[in-house]
Amino acid sequence: MKPSHHFQQSKLEFCQNSTHRNRLPSLLIALMASVAILALSAAPARAQALTNWLYNPGFELGTAGWTMVSPWTWNPMNSYCGVQNTNNFVWNPNATPPANSTTHTTVHGGTNAFKIWGYSQNTYTTTDGIKETYAAAPLSTWAADGWVSTQAPDNISTNLTGVSCTSYIEVIFLDAATNATLGADYTSAVIDNTSATSTWLYRQVVDGSASTNLVAPAGTAFVRFQVRFMQPSGSYYNPHGSAYWDDVRLIRTSKPDPEITLQPASQTLVYGQTATFSVTADGLTGLSYKWQKDGADLSGPNISGTNTATLTLSSITTASAASSPGYTCRVSDNAGALTSDPASLTVLDPGIISITPTPGQTKTEGQSATISVVAAASAALSYSWQKDGNPLADPRISGTNTATLTVSSLTTGDTGNYTCLIDGSVLQTNSGLKVVSAAQLATNLLSNPGFEDGVFSVPWETAWVTFNGAVLQTTSDYYDILNLQGPVSVWAGTYVGEVYGGGNTDDGFYQNVPVTAGRTYHAGAMGYMSHYTPISGPVFIVLEVMFKDAGGATILTCEAPRFATNANMTTDTWLSLQMTNGAGSADLVAPAGAVSATVQVYQYNYAYGGGAGYFDNVYLTQAASPPPAVTITASAVGGLMNLSFPSTSGVTYEVLYTSSLASPITWHMLTTILGDGTVKATSDPIGPTSRFYRVFEHY
Repeated sequence: MKPSHHFQQSKLEFCQNSTHRNRLPSLLIALMASVAILALSAAPARAQALTNWLYNPGFELGTAGWTMVSPWTWNPMNSYCGVQNTNNFVWNPNATPPANSTTHTTVHGGTNAFKIWGYSQNTYTTTDGIKETYAAAPLSTWAADGWVSTQAPDNISTNLTGVSCTSYIEVIFLDAATNATLGADYTSAVIDNTSATSTWLYRQVVDGSASTNLVAPAGTAFVRFQVRFMQPSGSYYNPHGSAYWDDVRLIRTSKPDPEITLQPASQTLVYGQTATFSVTADGLTGLSYKWQKDGADLSGPNISGTNTATLTLSSITTASAASSPGYTCRVSDNAGALTSDPASLTVLDPGIISITPTPGQTKTEGQSATISVVAAASAALSYSWQKDGNPLADPRISGTNTATLTVSSLTTGDTGNYTCLIDGSVLQTNSGLKVVSAAQLATNLLSNPGFEDGVFSVPWETAWVTFNGAVLQTTSDYYDILNLQGPVSVWAGTYVGEVYGGGNTDDGFYQNVPVTAGRTYHAGAMGYMSHYTPISGPVFIVLEVMFKDAGGATILTCEAPRFATNANMTTDTWLSLQMTNGAGSADLVAPAGAVSATVQVYQYNYAYGGGAGYFDNVYLTQAASPPPAVTITASAVGGLMNLSFPSTSGVTYEVLYTSSLASPITWHMLTTILGDGTVKATSDPIGPTSRFYRVFEHY
């Protein structure tokens, strides 16, 4: 609760009465004394007004600013923590089945509190958590605290051997790589099964000597604040319970003068490039800077900024390299001087600056592809290009011994990894090329529809996006690797996409493509379910397409028949799965407002049941546009009725006739003609009765 101050107003009157005048000095003295007392009492308040470095300390912004603590990052954050408010109810793990209780969650301040619980890995101990990280200088001092509560009936419990879950906050000081703790890992007292329940308890982080003054050791570049929850192993029984944290603080109580808040970074550059080293510092008085290399002052025509916060080295050579101790900056003010951490400079001679495009490109048959490399050295360089480790010798390919390679009149056989060998094999760099056939582009809007790239999506191309349980398999893989059940069946090619229950309620993969409202599309895939891994429990797998508007909202969803427990799905047989609309038609018309479509294989795994589905040759095609309406020209010559009409290439025309237009009309086939863009003609002998003609188009 925030303190509230009330100041009573006083009125001091001056008058001509001598007795009253004699009281004036004493009143002034009393007033001065009260001011002095007020000033003294305000001093501690100013000390408490230090800045809380945490971005979201009271969780009023949800979990914004907080990230998960490694290694517990393979599941989403909400699998072991979340933000709750007083409208939420405390979980009751003792209910059958477990459910919310009728007890409202309490918070310490504001409207929200952070709830954290165990990762539930059964046979081993886990310590999950969240963190915020900030830059910190060596010898700076910090304090950290917060409020915690474990709330009944979801209060912290023990495992079967009496080991309790615990929760605590901690402060860690890290080096520049943020992966070393520098021996400074400080924690608060824990909350556990012995702590008072449904009560907010104060916790403060202390160091090894129980001091709340946390000093950043030498080498510190970052300070990290963490909220942790330890759940002991449970021999297939996880102890339950959770902790609520609120109003946590990370406060810097003092800093060195001067202070370096951002150290210079080590670099690796190529001969002839420009190196820049920068330092960020702070002090109570004006700062001065002095850069050195290996402990010696710097000077020279290609060196600038030696007395500023940024040092620049132009046209570097191997003589510019430094590693022990490297480049340092001495920062000074009236209070003293401080030397930065050293930064090394490695100069590559020869060295590769870039390759374009990186990491690769996708082209269509018949186009050209160009790959260029930029390298530098103190001597002339030689170049040699290879594809998949083999020398290039093709009249369509030029520049095989230069820095720029060009492949003209591309075919799908040009797909591969292109390597440039520089100075023999001293240096090499790669760029990928994928060539898509014109036939595929004409028939399928999806990239990598059969997964034959060997990955869901090559690095430079937006194809399939996976979530949770999705993986590519080949005929070298097994449905059940432990029992070697298989091998996996593939419809075509080498690879197949598998979706399985990955310990989440949602698993699968999807791809987004642009569409045009009003156009007709067809979508489907080949699907397979093995008897080794059939769907079980309340689980289903569906192939679907979702038409979406410009804001990403789904307007229309169309599905293929589902793989499900109660659907009596055939196993060990590849099935042709066609997506249909609500009327059962395979003609999927993009609704008004649609600008994109998401083609998705999705497994809904509500109760973590078993089973997997396999999919290959997924497609989304655009139906052909209707050909122009046919206008028939008829003429009677020599006992024949001659019929002619303009045709469209690829369209099949049925010429039909009937003798009566009275209902019901029965049409008879006269002939079938394949259009080729020219005027087509046919004849029908004139008989004793009238005939009426029509032409039916198939496209």
